[in-house]
Amino acid sequence: MMKDTRFFVLTAAIFMLSCGIVFAAGDSVLSATLEQAGQIDIGATAPSQSKIKDWTVMAFLNGNSNLEDTIQSYDIAGLEGVGTTDKVNVVAEMAYMSKKINQRLVIEKDTSTVVEQMASQNMGDYKHLADFITWVKTNYPAKRYMLLIDGHGSGWADYNNGDAPVPTKGMSYDSLFNSDITTTQFPKAFDIAGKVDVLVLKSCLMGAAEALYEARNASDMTIASEEILNVATFDYPGLLDYLNQTPDTTLSALGKYFIQSYSDQFKDSMSYAQMGQTLVSVNMGALAQLPAQLNAFTAVLEKSNEGDAVLYAQKNALNFQPSYGDLGDFAALVASRSSNAETKAACAKLITFIKNDLAYGAIGFHKDFNGQDYTRATGFSIEIEPPSAAQSVNPYTDLALVKATDWAQFIQKYYK
Repeated sequence: MMKDTRFFVLTAAIFMLSCGIVFAAGDSVLSATLEQAGQIDIGATAPSQSKIKDWTVMAFLNGNSNLEDTIQSYDIAGLEGVGTTDKVNVVAEMAYMSKKINQRLVIEKDTSTVVEQMASQNMGDYKHLADFITWVKTNYPAKRYMLLIDGHGSGWADYNNGDAPVPTKGMSYDSLFNSDITTTQFPKAFDIAGKVDVLVLKSCLMGAAEALYEARNASDMTIASEEILNVATFDYPGLLDYLNQTPDTTLSALGKYFIQSYSDQFKDSMSYAQMGQTLVSVNMGALAQLPAQLNAFTAVLEKSNEGDAVLYAQKNALNFQPSYGDLGDFAALVASRSSNAETKAACAKLITFIKNDLAYGAIGFHKDFNGQDYTRATGFSIEIEPPSAAQSVNPYTDLALVKATDWAQFIQKYYK
């Protein structure tokens, strides 16, 4: 919870917030005003650190949606389970739709201190994300950076359906500004602010190969899911303890930690028994090889005239809304329906690449309401049906992975 220091001047705060005035927390009169208005602790301006810490964990928390309450009760509260230490900085920007404000916070044990407060900012604007990352790197420098983004997601797609429900809008959808960060916009934030070591996407469906490939230069490792995520995705106290106890951890070890922690939380939980779950820790450096791997795979299947096997896989692969299918499961199903040795070898090669090179770790468990077995998940989804022209504001053919491969033509050729 946030510290409660009460003052008695409210009118000026309301006036300034309504005018969209951004202020630094160090202004004593204004700080007092806003502490009364929001019942929070306005701390000092972000300090420069004499010691470079091992990690800075930064959380971009988009509460400008129906996620506001759950982000406060789970993400902020979870991060406060450990908070900032002598080895790890924990900072956040939280958007409050109900209050029409954004706050930048230093997360501490059992509390958070506001170091900057401003009128509502567009959390669906990649330029604001870049501004946050730059602010964190400037004020809370560290040897390594982890960026957590919490908000709605829909894989690569940015649906062209007007005022449809929030979850069907791109990434980090902002209900106040009716905007989202599209797949092609997302990497621009890192062009501006520089890459991070670890990117954690607490957003649904972001394990899409097309979206990950677009952001291949944003981080060295990305944590994502092919499926809809539940609120309690990550054990934040456990993660922060891990970083404090093993600050020099390798990405491979950290990736495996994420997967094991996720399994420990949910695999044996009957509360999620009818919710298929997946998580993957992505070796972003290996994504450069994905186009060649896909092209080699599709070339063999076309050469071997595997149309029936491909159509079977399109219809039966482990699927996620709207038309994403697990890539490894797709290849496994093609192999199961083919008697051609070259086809089977090509399928095995792609699956091996996914499991041994592209993923530091991946897991799937439980079944969904349709009975799909999520233990078949290999961590990466991809379009397995031709996307309709109306599916996205940004055409599928605009994506970097699609431009670099024959995948769009391949799935179109065999689909009926």
